[in-house]
Amino acid sequence: MRVTSSVRPPICGGPRHYVFNRPPLRPSPLAKLDIGAIEPRGWLRKQLRLMADGMVGRLPEVSPWVRDGSAWMTGVGSGWEELPYWLKGLGDLGYVLGDEEVIAEARRWLDAIMGHQKPDGWFGPEPNRAANDVWPNMVVLFAAQSLHEATGEERPRRFIERYLRWMHHQDPDSLLPESWQKLRGGDNLETVYWLYNRTGEAWLPGPGRHPAPPHLRMGVHPAQPPRREHRTGVPRARVLGPAVGGPGPPRRDGAALLRGDGALGAGPRRDVRLR
Repeated sequence: MRVTSSVRPPICGGPRHYVFNRPPLRPSPLAKLDIGAIEPRGWLRKQLRLMADGMVGRLPEVSPWVRDGSAWMTGVGSGWEELPYWLKGLGDLGYVLGDEEVIAEARRWLDAIMGHQKPDGWFGPEPNRAANDVWPNMVVLFAAQSLHEATGEERPRRFIERYLRWMHHQDPDSLLPESWQKLRGGDNLETVYWLYNRTGEAWLPGPGRHPAPPHLRMGVHPAQPPRREHRTGVPRARVLGPAVGGPGPPRRDGAALLRGDGALGAGPRRDVRLR
């Protein structure tokens, strides 16, 4: 018997029924399966069932942010990340469990949000737009991705595309408040490449363009660099920001997947270490 090992799976392209990176993005040896492609069983399914029957599924009964009067539902007033985070998890929970009641509730909220999208592509509470705070919208985009993956419907994909076209014409340095949100700007690239790999629209990855288009640059070059701790030189922010934003720098640089520069990952590995 011959045993071999490999540092990473070989890159050999992918079958047509899976979504891999399109050129000119760097090839990936693995593909993310659509939500619902894997059915949980046993202990995991029990835990997910407890979530659906418990806090996640019944949050509207106790949360002041998850109400039908929310700006995310009505298009009027203010609202921030609380409901989008819940909606992202609720929809995914319904899809993996095949729970039609949970799916319907998530769908009700997403239908309302998509229905209030402006002609220019913006969506969400207007106070967020006035503050250039697109952070909550990033979370909604993840929920829209899941809806498209689970149902194959084109409406969520068109919703995402119209919004990214709006972003394409904005000043990237003005988007996101000068706070921890700047560390998370790279989250937007996940949606950009998700859409590009499904549509092949050349404006999305912006190959060969300098500077990179706004939807790629957002959060890469903030007007003011984050303050750093004097002793460690690590960016100063709340604990959650660097933790979940750690993958950000290689994603935030729009050329990362285009040129395959491994050095882009050195920043997070250098900054996030135990002292």
